[in-house]
Amino acid sequence: MRLLHAAVDERATVEAAYAALALATGSRLIDAKLAADLMEAANGLFMRVRDVRGEGLVLALRGALADSRGDQALAERLLWESLHRLRAVGEHTMLPTVLEGHALHVWRRLPHQGHRVARLLAAAAALREATGAHPLLVPGDAAVALREVRRLLSGPEYEAARREGRVLSADAAAGEALAVGPPAAEPVSAVSRPVQLTARQYEVAMLVSQGLTNRQISQQLRLSEWTVVNHVRQVMRRLDVPSRIHVAQWVLNRQRRNGVGTAVE
Repeated sequence: MRLLHAAVDERATVEAAYAALALATGSRLIDAKLAADLMEAANGLFMRVRDVRGEGLVLALRGALADSRGDQALAERLLWESLHRLRAVGEHTMLPTVLEGHALHVWRRLPHQGHRVARLLAAAAALREATGAHPLLVPGDAAVALREVRRLLSGPEYEAARREGRVLSADAAAGEALAVGPPAAEPVSAVSRPVQLTARQYEVAMLVSQGLTNRQISQQLRLSEWTVVNHVRQVMRRLDVPSRIHVAQWVLNRQRRNGVGTAVE
């Protein structure tokens, strides 16, 4: 808890965010709530200092957390966005694991993409060997996917895909993975229950959309910083979004459609 407090402090360094992220990695399968809190605190600091690499790592961890809950569509969308961020800054240490994770989801959703999946898994293995990277995430069962792909493809076709993958650069491998877009979010049914926020939650969401930190929001609303952290977390859960950026997008879209309003329970 001391680390969590340190990470949300406005004076915190980026090292505190990475420490929180490492702790979230170790705790995500034991205490999902603590892991989510640590990720939210780390992501807030990464956004504050514009650390795109850190934001990409948080997305990858959130993808792993969604996968462990059985939400494969959300996990794939988060991994796809993580790949986009990591590629943008030329990050290679985490890239092999995120590539593997994305490839496994593509295999589950689009088994006819076996040739591409074999290339991506081969590229991830080669990049890991080249960089000596120790992934932050627990890697998925790539060996099982490779065996299934190998059964689907002919021997020569499989070996050709593996050879092609091993010579891909990190940028090319990420580009090939991103070429397979994530699954679209399920459309909202006209008869489904609309998202509802309390008046206070909507107020917090509005301030998040203005770029205010948790501390600034707490000062403006005269709430404790931890109360604000909890409000932000509840807003993200109700909107089913992975980051403060998505909260801001939701507010903007709502304003464009209907103007500013609140939905009070």
